[in-house]
Amino acid sequence: MIFSLASSVLYAFATLIQWRSLKQSPLEHPGSITLFSVPAVILHAYQLLALGSTQEHVIFSLLNTLSFIGLSLATVVIITSYRLPLHTLKLAAFPIAIITQLAAAILPPSQMIEPEIMSRGIFAHVALSMAAYAFLSLATLQALIIFWQNRELKSHRNSKMLKLFPPLQTNETILFELIWLGVIILSMAIIAGALYVDNLFTQHLAHKTILTLTSWLFFSLLLSGRYLWGWRGILAARLTVFSSILLMIGFLGSKFVLEYVMSGRVHS
Repeated sequence: MIFSLASSVLYAFATLIQWRSLKQSPLEHPGSITLFSVPAVILHAYQLLALGSTQEHVIFSLLNTLSFIGLSLATVVIITSYRLPLHTLKLAAFPIAIITQLAAAILPPSQMIEPEIMSRGIFAHVALSMAAYAFLSLATLQALIIFWQNRELKSHRNSKMLKLFPPLQTNETILFELIWLGVIILSMAIIAGALYVDNLFTQHLAHKTILTLTSWLFFSLLLSGRYLWGWRGILAARLTVFSSILLMIGFLGSKFVLEYVMSGRVHS
């Protein structure tokens, strides 16, 4: 709990500095943001390691998975922002990291989850899946920004908030770069799963596998549409959000059902 609270405070300071920075210049305080966000990520990782592992086993619960996603989001946005202007996404990624790690630290774990041994191959599959999910989640946040920007521009509003974000065309470029990175890593995760995970189409993994592959197909269709037919704007944003919802249901839905829905039936 101490590490979780310390990490959350550091994330909060980084978010506050980023918000104040955006109102003047997006890169006005990059050193200060790094000074708070990097230690926050390190403490978050230590907290997750303490909650989610023993000497030989891994506790891969829904709450720990959500915390891992929050950690992945924060890490990816910090690293990627040195190449892409993702500074506005930090305003979403850091609070998500705060909420997910506090939830993992405070809420009681499900009784349906047992520690399991994770081989290197399965660990690679899980790590790649988390990284892909982080990139595609950032793409979803970027798509929501594009939705909002389109609405503001079509209504001819000249709000102060609109001026804080990069131009619409720049945001669309960022969206597709995030999707490209996410799809490449997701492809690697799917290959690793096919190689190292036994019985991908068993009862508990079948719908997860099908939904993940369906999401991958829709993301690939979007990238093809961008290259062949110049898809952009609202259409691209809608396909991004739809594909991410499929991925989220496949990625987290099974864990929620097994740990909380089925847990209630077992206890009743």
